[in-house]
Amino acid sequence: MRWECRYLVKVLAPLIGQPSSGRRVRVMYHAFSLEEALIQAHNRAGACGVPVWIELRGASATRRRPRARR
Repeated sequence: MRWECRYLVKVLAPLIGQPSSGRRVRVMYHAFSLEEALIQAHNRAGACGVPVWIELRGASATRRRPRARR
């Protein structure tokens, strides 16, 4: 079921049960629609104040600089 979801809500947070550990990117929620993803991201960001973002499944949010042509 979760593999059919189109959007991922990701969060930058410490590992569960280890608040002193370094922060890692985790998938917080799998959403079928963008509206559902926005609601979940808004609820999570307001509750904890941690960075939250939405990604389209299969498309990473990291930006890469295009290679220069020779």
